[in-house]
Amino acid sequence: MEMNSKLKLLDFLKTNILTTSEAAEMLGVTRQRLNAIVKSGELSPIKQTQNVSLFLASDVDSYARNKKLGIQRKIKSSAPLLFDNSGVTRNSIDFFEQNINKLRNIVKIHAFFEDIDAAVYGFFVPSEHFRSGNLLSVNTPGLVLIDEIGQELWLGGCNCGYGGEGPHGTERVLKKLGFSQEDIDHVFSNHIVTMVRENDKTDVFTHDRSKYHFWGLDEGQLMLYYHDDHLALIHEKFPYNYDDDLELKIIERSRSFIPKPVQITIFNSDDQAREHGYSYKGLRDYSDKGYRVIIKDESDRELWLDPIFNHKKPILKQEQVKAIIEACGFEIPKSTVAEIVFQWIDQGFNSNKQVDPLRITQRSPVTIY
Repeated sequence: MEMNSKLKLLDFLKTNILTTSEAAEMLGVTRQRLNAIVKSGELSPIKQTQNVSLFLASDVDSYARNKKLGIQRKIKSSAPLLFDNSGVTRNSIDFFEQNINKLRNIVKIHAFFEDIDAAVYGFFVPSEHFRSGNLLSVNTPGLVLIDEIGQELWLGGCNCGYGGEGPHGTERVLKKLGFSQEDIDHVFSNHIVTMVRENDKTDVFTHDRSKYHFWGLDEGQLMLYYHDDHLALIHEKFPYNYDDDLELKIIERSRSFIPKPVQITIFNSDDQAREHGYSYKGLRDYSDKGYRVIIKDESDRELWLDPIFNHKKPILKQEQVKAIIEACGFEIPKSTVAEIVFQWIDQGFNSNKQVDPLRITQRSPVTIY
């Protein structure tokens, strides 16, 4: 019990306490500018030494909202006017050269290896290129340029995270914008790169938290879609995988996509999941599969899972389900009438349509990050 409380405290601190670098990135300013904000008294650290300053994330968020800095990007219903989504590096460079004069001084860039990370940062647009029921495909840029008045230029053929053509395209763009080679070199070794420029000072923020790629073929793949006005990350697993811990591995890989779960929905059957719109035609078998476990984050992003249930045991008595609930920072609910009804249904004593799905909510869940 004591160890569990310690882990919860550590999770709370990781999520709610920011270093100077993290606070600067959250605000989209240089560390030098953040120090000036602190000296002005507009934002105060909760602890400050000669070398370290710590901030409450809620204080940084409040400051940004008061200054209308827009930390929380709104879901985009359409792409910016300047968006090359060809996915071809040469096309993106040509597009950049033809349109960069339409922007003012570039003060910030974002580069991404994963399209999922770009979407988490708010750079995405739903697309009719692929539609399956309520699901739409998502277009994302690999490189985003932002000028001093907030105008954006998106490039789909430039990115970061390896030594290939896409990052070299990003290098070419950044050189033309006057970034130093020392700063540009971060593009080749990091999966997420943010550069903030103010006057002659540039701060570089890097992350390598992308874990979405599956190198083991038995794990399946994660697919990004747009579903009912929010992003959905859908796990398409191979039919022969019977790993009881697979869903826990997927949750671990998806922590940056659903950092603060607020609700878990468990459907009684594939049919019930399909009736509520949680179905997906797989790219491999093209079957219209219903997804029975939906984890919703406070951002409204959703992770769809399809664990194998034991039809002879109540939902909340199954170790796999309990592990999923605990992995999201929720307490295991006590036995309920709904749980008993689920058992009746699984035994064939009632109709799926007469029972609502089980929804587990918690006002202040432990954050997984």
